[in-house]
Amino acid sequence: MHIEQLLMCIYFYFVKSSILFVKEASVKRLLLKEIGVGYNTPSIIRFPFENMTYNFKDTYLVRINKDYPSCPSEIKDKHYLLMKVLKKYYLI
Repeated sequence: MHIEQLLMCIYFYFVKSSILFVKEASVKRLLLKEIGVGYNTPSIIRFPFENMTYNFKDTYLVRINKDYPSCPSEIKDKHYLLMKVLKKYYLI
C-alpha cells in the first residue's frame, strides 16, 4: 500500500469517528471547549463548534480566546467567553 493510500484510510477513519461522535452527542448534554482557535482554518473547529452549539439543544460553547472571542448572535445565550472572566479578575 502506498503512503498516500494509507493516509487516506487514516483520514476517513477519523472522519467516520467524528461523524459518529457528533451523532451521539447531539442527543446528550455537551460542553464544547475551544482554546485559542482563530480564523486560519475556521472550518476545522470554530465553525463546526458554533454549528453544534446552535443545532443541539443541550450544547454549550466555552471559548477561551483573547484575539477572536466573538460569537454569532444566534448562540450568544449558549456561549461563554472565559477571557472576559479572566480579565475581570486580573488572571491574565
